[in-house]
Amino acid sequence: MPVQLHACHLNQSIDAQTAWFDIQGKKTRVHLWGIQSQQKPLPKIFTWLWAEVEQSHQAEQFVGQLLESAKRIQLDIKEIEGGAGTHAVIYADGLSVGQELLYRYLAIEYGDDRSFWCKSKKP
Repeated sequence: MPVQLHACHLNQSIDAQTAWFDIQGKKTRVHLWGIQSQQKPLPKIFTWLWAEVEQSHQAEQFVGQLLESAKRIQLDIKEIEGGAGTHAVIYADGLSVGQELLYRYLAIEYGDDRSFWCKSKKP
C-alpha cells in the first residue's frame, strides 16, 4: 500500500513525541508513531536520573527546532483516536522526525527496553 502524506502546519511543539498541527484547517494533536522518548519528570518525583532529565530536554529541543525550521511538514497518519489525538510518522523537509531521534539515541522504538536510558551512550 503506498504511503499517503498529508501536508500540515505546525501550531506548537509540546515535547519530543507530541505537537499540535493544522491539518486541512483543523487543529489536531499528533503523537509520533512507534517512537518513545524520555518524558519530562514530574516535580514531585525524585527518582529520575539527571541523564534522563537531560535526554528529555535534548529530545524536546531537537524536535522543536526541527519542526519550527521546516519549510514542509507532512504526516503519514497511522491511527486516529478521537480525543486522544492522531498517531503519525512526521516528516520535516523529508526527514522522519522519529528516525532522527533514533539516530541520536534520544528515543527508542515503542515497546523496546527503556533501561538503556540510564546508561552512557558513548563508547
